[in-house]
Amino acid sequence: MESETPCKLHQPKSISGYQLFNLICQDYGEPYYLTYLQCKKKGGHIHKGEQGLPIVFWDIRSKEPVSEDDEPESYPVFKYSIVFNIEQTNLIAAEAAGSETDNLAIRQILENLIDQPIIKHNPAKAYYSPDGDYISIPPKNNFYSEEEYYSTLLHELVHWTGHTGRLNRTYGGLQRYAYAYEELVAEIGSAFLCGTVGITQQTIDNQAAYIAGWLDLIHEEKDALLKAAGDAQKAVGYIISHKN
Repeated sequence: MESETPCKLHQPKSISGYQLFNLICQDYGEPYYLTYLQCKKKGGHIHKGEQGLPIVFWDIRSKEPVSEDDEPESYPVFKYSIVFNIEQTNLIAAEAAGSETDNLAIRQILENLIDQPIIKHNPAKAYYSPDGDYISIPPKNNFYSEEEYYSTLLHELVHWTGHTGRLNRTYGGLQRYAYAYEELVAEIGSAFLCGTVGITQQTIDNQAAYIAGWLDLIHEEKDALLKAAGDAQKAVGYIISHKN
């Protein structure tokens, strides 16, 4: 049964990490997915012969209290739906994403965090310091575009969630792969977040070396990719859900 609940990449908390990763890995240039009904409501149609992707997701429902003294109860409801990439329709990605600007969406995510990250502008490089618990990133005008700046910031923000005072993310496998695993989590997580706010994820520095490390990791530990996707989903959930 199809649901009208939005099932797009800019609502990652309702879809499991593996399913989100599966959607991102599809060969499309846009990160937006929507149901047949959503497409129809926007005045569009699915191109003939296109096949959708099944997803299982959850929605939160509220139960009205019986009396004024009772607290309202919330409970999860699991749903099944078929989603299509925006490129499988006649819609334009900007129309499907809505009118909110990318930068405003990112600023709202950052401003709404209960635990505000310390962000220092360092002209040399971008990194997260676990010891100092701060994000270092070059000033915005050092980047080719605002998209590149915010994509980099979101990558470091995923690292920031792994601190012992937050998700306390650790790698349980061989320690020589710990760095590669954490970078994989950050890269998948930033891909989720970039899809959430509708911006293009930027290519990371020294990408060839990172890919080589990830390939070694996945060759050594077959389930590392799924674990990284799950940890990335937890990081995104922390960032999206921990609001003022």
